[in-house]
Amino acid sequence: MKMFQDAADRQWNLRITIGAVERVKEEIDGGPDLLALAEGEPSLATRLEIEPALLCHVIFALVKPQADAMQVTDKAFCEAVDAKTFTEAAAAFWGELCDFFQMLGRSDLVRLIEAQHQVLEKLNLRNRAQVQVNLEHALATVPALQNPSREKSEAGNTSGGSPESADSTPDQ
Repeated sequence: MKMFQDAADRQWNLRITIGAVERVKEEIDGGPDLLALAEGEPSLATRLEIEPALLCHVIFALVKPQADAMQVTDKAFCEAVDAKTFTEAAAAFWGELCDFFQMLGRSDLVRLIEAQHQVLEKLNLRNRAQVQVNLEHALATVPALQNPSREKSEAGNTSGGSPESADSTPDQ
């Protein structure tokens, strides 16, 4: 069993069972089947990785008995899932799901999850690098950001065009 804490300081115990998998199918429109991760286009595994709201609702369905006992609604749960909580809850979910599949003897699905995480991490790193290059290029096109010291010196120059002041003109 994996655990995470939400932004409202509630502790959640995440445990995947066959009953919990059935509850996910019943509670969420479209009924994602956690036992069919590789199915669909894109696959359910991919959708869970790239659609944070879907994963949040899946996690809520998995912890629903606890939520009911604490009188926490789906909406209140999602409101308490900030970025830090989401990262921890997602790690707990994927870890618990891998443990579940490993115990079922479904190492193929464990490998699918691990391979997907590696691919997405590589894409994420590549995208971060591309965003950095794009940002640097965009900043280079903004004149005020190209040479801030030059902008300040030109702003302070009131002589009307010549960078030299009247004091520096040699006498004739």
